Amino acid sequence: IVGVDWSAPMLAEVHKKFNSGLWGPIVSLVCDDVFNIGYRYRSVFDLATCFGALGHIERKRQRNFVSVVHSALRSGGQFAFVTSEKPRWYSPTFWLALGFDTVMRVRNLLLRPQFIMYYLNFLLPEALGLFDKKNWSSVKVIPMEIAGRSSAGRLVIATKR
Repeated sequence: IVGVDWSAPMLAEVHKKFNSGLWGPIVSLVCDDVFNIGYRYRSVFDLATCFGALGHIERKRQRNFVSVVHSALRSGGQFAFVTSEKPRWYSPTFWLALGFDTVMRVRNLLLRPQFIMYYLNFLLPEALGLFDKKNWSSVKVIPMEIAGRSSAGRLVIATKR
């Protein structure tokens, strides 16, 4: 298991959870930008996951992100992540997310360093368009439930060709 994050404080939190001794040397935490790790991890993983971090990937870098994941997976390896459909324009969820994203874009124009975090980011179907048939043999979208009720979340599992 390899966990990658550019934030040392976030990795310290993960280290606290995995420092029980139960996981031993099979957990490795790498402090680096995920876009810089491709040369280290070529075709070595059966599974790559990304939960809660997709909003930190700028749209212009999303295709590159999927390429990095692809290069790290063995043939037949899978990339699993959770996303959702874009909320309907008339829903409170849409307006809250759009408001947050707008404030964040203005903030990033005015302040450095930028903080990239957008809620209306890496959503279906745009995310599905990142998986070309030349490199990925299948992409499955599985509806999710929370406490027995349907949710907006979708589990996406893409399999490397």
